[in-house]
Amino acid sequence: MSERAQRRRARRVVIKVGSGTLASDEGVYDRLAHAVAAAHHEERAVVLVSSGAIALGVRALGWKARPREMAKLQAAAATGQTALMLLYEQAFRREGLQVAQVLLTHTDLSDRIRGNNARAAIKALLDAGAVPVLNENDSVSVEEIKFGDNDQLAALVAPLVDADLVILLSDVEGLLGADGARIPI
Repeated sequence: MSERAQRRRARRVVIKVGSGTLASDEGVYDRLAHAVAAAHHEERAVVLVSSGAIALGVRALGWKARPREMAKLQAAAATGQTALMLLYEQAFRREGLQVAQVLLTHTDLSDRIRGNNARAAIKALLDAGAVPVLNENDSVSVEEIKFGDNDQLAALVAPLVDADLVILLSDVEGLLGADGARIPI
């Protein structure tokens, strides 16, 4: 079966959107909501993994650049997360869809009980027709700010929600394999 045919058959999709994409163009929220609504009409469930909280928080707090101090990064994440969800709420409401915020840490996903709780909550949201918007909980978990990224979160969430397809919308030039080399496909 071709890659295109496999994509068409995907019933549960995880879409990750990068900070650069979200912070540079507010129109992206409407385009994304429209695309997710089209997927819903095709009876596909979509889980959105979203970056952007720190970038939006830096802007909202009036800072000229992304700070280096961890407490300020956490403050930016906390401030930006509300702005991020407001933008999603407005765009998805125009498409007749409800969004729901789910903040996770790697600890949540590595602990069996917490991971199962996250799975159950996300499943309940999908069953209700809502679009879960996942992000790393940067305001409380500094490990994610230092080491993690939402590409990795999307990869960890995919088996949690039994995803058939993961789509990474990013402005980076590619993915790196375990050996550090760029993956050619």
